[in-house]
Amino acid sequence: MNFHFLCIFSPLLLGMSQSANILGFLPFYGTSHSRITLPFLEELARRGHNVTVAGYFEPKNPPPNYKTILFKPLPGTQLRGFLSVEDFRNSYYMSTMYLINRVNNDYNELIQQNKFDRIFEEKVDLVILEYFESELFSAYASRFGVPYILLHTCEPFPWHRSTLADEYSPSIVPQVFSGRTIDMDFSERFWNTIEVGNMMFYYLSTILPNSQRIAERFLGPVPPVDELMKNASLYLVNVHTSLYGPRPTNPSTIEIGGVHIFPPNPLPAVSH
Repeated sequence: MNFHFLCIFSPLLLGMSQSANILGFLPFYGTSHSRITLPFLEELARRGHNVTVAGYFEPKNPPPNYKTILFKPLPGTQLRGFLSVEDFRNSYYMSTMYLINRVNNDYNELIQQNKFDRIFEEKVDLVILEYFESELFSAYASRFGVPYILLHTCEPFPWHRSTLADEYSPSIVPQVFSGRTIDMDFSERFWNTIEVGNMMFYYLSTILPNSQRIAERFLGPVPPVDELMKNASLYLVNVHTSLYGPRPTNPSTIEIGGVHIFPPNPLPAVSH
C-alpha cells in the first residue's frame, strides 16, 4: 500500500520542489534601477530559486540562497542617477541620446575593471538581463546557452521596440523623452515622428556599432548583438497601461509596473 502511494505521489512531490539556478545580470550602475531589479530578484530567491546577482548593489537582508557578485562603479561616479524627473521636462531629447552613448562607452572601462567575465563561472538555468542603453550585453547572456529574459526599468526606448518587434508608431506612441501623452495633435505627431527618426538614426549609426565593438573587444567575434537580443524569451518592462496609456506589443512583452512595491505596513493603532 505504501509503495503504491509513493509511486502515485512522488512525481507531485518532486514537482513541488523544483527550483532553478538564476543569474541576474545588472551591468548598469543606477540607484533607482536597483530599487526595481533587486526586489524582483530577491522574491525569486524567497520562492525557492537559487539566485546569483551580478551588479553594483546588495540587498540589506537577502535570503540564504541569494548570492551577490559585486561590481564597483568608475572612480568619481556620483551615487545620484544621471537623470531626474526635471531632466525629462522640455528637455532636448538628443542630449539624452548623447548621454546614453557616453554611458554605453563607459563599459570599455567597467567591463575590464570589474572582470565581467566572472559571471561565466556560474552554472545557471536562466539569465535575467537588465536591458537599458543597448544590446551590448546580449553577447554575454547568450554565451551561457540557456534562455534569457530582459528586464527594463522604465518606458521602452524606440530601439527596444524595434529590436523586439513591438510596434512603434510615432503617431500614437510618444518618444520616451518628450513628455507628450498619447493624445497628440497633428503638430505633436509630426515632431514626434521627426524625433523618433533622429533617435533611431543616431542609435543605429553610433550606439549600436559601439556596442558591437565593445562586445568583440572582450569576447572576441560575436554575432550582431541586436540579433542576439531578439532571441530573448521575454521582455519585462516596468510600465503599466494605467500610467502610460495602451501600447501595441507582442505577447512576449509583459508590463510589470509596480512589481517592486512591497505590501504596505499596517497603520499604528490609534487610541481614543
